[in-house]
Amino acid sequence: MNANPSLFRRYVLLSIFVCLAIALLLPTLISAQDGSEPGGAVPVYLPIVNSGMQPSTVAAWQGEYFANPALAGEPTLMREAESLAFDWGDASPDPALPADNFSARWSGDFLFEAGDYRFQASADHHVRVFLDGTLIIDQQNNMARQAEVAELSLDDREHQVVVEYTHAQGAALVEVTWQKALSESMTTCTDVLINGGFENNTGWVFR
Repeated sequence: MNANPSLFRRYVLLSIFVCLAIALLLPTLISAQDGSEPGGAVPVYLPIVNSGMQPSTVAAWQGEYFANPALAGEPTLMREAESLAFDWGDASPDPALPADNFSARWSGDFLFEAGDYRFQASADHHVRVFLDGTLIIDQQNNMARQAEVAELSLDDREHQVVVEYTHAQGAALVEVTWQKALSESMTTCTDVLINGGFENNTGWVFR
């Protein structure tokens, strides 16, 4: 069956109209949300990842778990993890650990591409994130479970990420992720049309 030329032309015209509308309106909407001036640089971040760029080892994270809330002494349990996204609720991470008053440390060496990155961490109760030995996130008693963010530029090499987590009582959870900025300006109109450009469609997030 041959396509209707009239319908095809209408589709092309509609696509162009949508493209122009997005190009004109989206920067204004973004600036209204974040308080920036219209026309300014708007970073576009890649979808959130749990294990970062390419890890230098098969398992991204090397975990150490302690049966105390202070990361003290020898670890009670050691195991690897592909990502840091744990929600244990009121339970224990492992039968060898108590459900309350425990702590954990995860470390990993990751190969990052050069660029700007946004690190995010959320936990109940206390999480700290170190990059190459420097503390970049320190979040404590986050009952609302809102992520704390650190934005920084990285060079093209291997970087060490260390996460320290301590839990007192109640529900236990911890999540650490990071994103790489795709560019310093809005994506092209073609990218918006093809990729969707919205978080609920493709995972792309405009900030």
